[in-house]
Order: sequence, then C-alpha cells, then structure tokens
Amino acid sequence: MIQTIKQALIEVNARPFQEHYFSQAKHIAQTALLGRTHYVDDSTLRYFHARITDARTIMDGLFFEIMESSSKDMHNTSRGLRVVVFDVFGETVYRPNIDGMKSTSAAARKAYEKDFAIDPAAYYAEKLQSRARTLAREVESLTKAAEQVTA
Repeated sequence: MIQTIKQALIEVNARPFQEHYFSQAKHIAQTALLGRTHYVDDSTLRYFHARITDARTIMDGLFFEIMESSSKDMHNTSRGLRVVVFDVFGETVYRPNIDGMKSTSAAARKAYEKDFAIDPAAYYAEKLQSRARTLAREVESLTKAAEQVTA
C-alpha cells in the first residue's frame, strides 16, 4: 500500500521524503523540508529559539518527523520538547501545542507514540482530493478571467 501511495504522490509531483545522512539533525530536517515549509529555516528557528534535536523520515518517506526543543514563551524563560510530523506537502500533521510540550525528549517521544496514529492512505486520499477541488476552482477562475480579457 505504501508503494502505491508513493507512486500516486510522485505522479502529482509531490516527492516522498528521502533519507539523508548528515551528522546534524538540523541539516537533515532542512534538506528534507526545503521548499516544503519554512518551519526549520534558520530564521524561523532563531525567532522561536528552537533547535532540532532529531530528524528522520517515517512510513517509508510518506511523512517526516522532527524532535524540536523550543521556547515556551517569547522571552525564552522556559523550554519544552515535542515531536512534529510533516506530510510531503510540508504541512504539519502532528504538533502538540505549548502546553503539550515535555521537559525531556523521552517524555515527548512517549506522548507522540501514544497520541499519533494516522492511516496514510486515508490521509493522502483526502489531501489529494482537497487539492484537486482547489485546482478545479482555480481553473474555473482562470478560464473566466481569460474570457473577460478576450471579450
């Protein structure tokens, strides 16, 4: 089933995540999420006083997971850890709020393993259908605009 999902994503130019073997988790995350989200860009990490302590593909590249250490307030007086999961489009699929952040990576991992469950086929079927509806509306708008220009 995972190969079928991956092939469908490839056919719509959504590339599954690939393993990267850098020594630093931040570089792994930045390489994997480049062009998909700004979440792990240097400027974003700096703004939120965040660090990436772990990064890896999951479900054979259908999702990407990071462990994030981040400030829990704007003055960086307390920190917390959480696991964050992204889909191939760079959207967060799992991200506890500030109150859900943990004081240790082991606790964050345990909460993630308890709370995160996803059916990749159902998730990507809905995601692709939603994108198709959005593109259909865009095509309709573009067609109307073109007709107005030529009228």
